[in-house]
Amino acid sequence: MDYISTYLSKISKLVVEQRHALGISQEYLAELCNVHRNTIAVLELGESDPTIVTLTNIFMAFGIQRFIIDHNNCHLQMITGVPFVDLLESSIINDKLGFFIDSLRLKHNISRDKLSLATGIHRNTIARIENAQVTARLSTIIQIYRYFNVSEVYTTTNCVPNDCTFYGVTLRCIDTSQRNSTILVNSSPVAIRS
Repeated sequence: MDYISTYLSKISKLVVEQRHALGISQEYLAELCNVHRNTIAVLELGESDPTIVTLTNIFMAFGIQRFIIDHNNCHLQMITGVPFVDLLESSIINDKLGFFIDSLRLKHNISRDKLSLATGIHRNTIARIENAQVTARLSTIIQIYRYFNVSEVYTTTNCVPNDCTFYGVTLRCIDTSQRNSTILVNSSPVAIRS
């Protein structure tokens, strides 16, 4: 699981670099993301495994439109260019993520038990993520993404189409107010790890 600590370290460096590039303090970033300053501080120190909700809202505060993951080299790249928009509610993020993982797993005809054995994540945890009953930690999502070779995570605002189709799975905006952004997740057409 060395790759998990590598990803967490790289995420912390990217957050620090982006915050400095924008010239904002930890306190201001925490305020934008509606989290405590210590959440930002321990994340930047690389001592935290943040929830996907916290990390998503940090990305949105930074205006990150695309977050590209290279699993072969444990490389991360952020592409900015979106103005700050309202934060997403945790239920929207959890629903979107759960739907994606469940749909991808079913598309490849992989049971929760098999995914559990391959990733080391308990079967019930996978079920709770898929049913949006829990906010997953980044390390858990990385393990699942790595298994399915998910290569890109990005946000989109209502000024661009809110549907995304890949692997025969379409993710649709579930925020009917169209005020908030929605998370879409993309994956590359590479064979699943055995």
